[in-house]
Amino acid sequence: LSAKYTNLTSYHKPNGGLSSARNFGNQLATAAYITFMDGDDYLLPDAASSLMAALTRFKPDMLCFGYAKVAEGGTQLSTHVLHRAGHAIDALTNDELVDAILTRDDEPVAGYLPTKIIRHALISNLAFRDMQYEDMPFVFELMARHQLDTIYINQVLYAYVQRPESITHAYTVQSVIDKLTGLELVQQSLTEMTTDGKRLSANWRRSLISVL
Repeated sequence: LSAKYTNLTSYHKPNGGLSSARNFGNQLATAAYITFMDGDDYLLPDAASSLMAALTRFKPDMLCFGYAKVAEGGTQLSTHVLHRAGHAIDALTNDELVDAILTRDDEPVAGYLPTKIIRHALISNLAFRDMQYEDMPFVFELMARHQLDTIYINQVLYAYVQRPESITHAYTVQSVIDKLTGLELVQQSLTEMTTDGKRLSANWRRSLISVL
């Protein structure tokens, strides 16, 4: 593909895990915006044009969008959007973004990083930790560092493929340790961002559910 399209560049490195690959790409990126798609997932039809239109129009610090969880065969399991009717676009403050992540059980703005496009200058010096479940700590550290201008597209644009053997579903001793570490890191960043008791309690509730 990179031989066919002049605007596409391909880089290769030894396998060092997901965080290593993301850090590698983050260091090489030169465009104004960056996103981190997972290899199993895919954009839905016309998603690219919708995303580019929103980036061009609003020039946000971060662009978030709805997604669907799908089985490996393509069957849609669930859809996740912030507002299902009446809101094509939502502008979110950091506090509103935190509330959407921590208090909504339907996860319209999950910590899952591929459903976000970020202004690259904001994360060029921010690294992913060498651990599983690194997405949420990364997102919260970003919010702790910056008051983000976030735009949310209330449209399902991304297919998040659910595989039984994936990192998210395959539990080991190390994955549980990483999960607990990630929860602690999120709590640290959240404490830096706010003293709001409801938000802190919501995160403890989410953490308890994750541990159980």
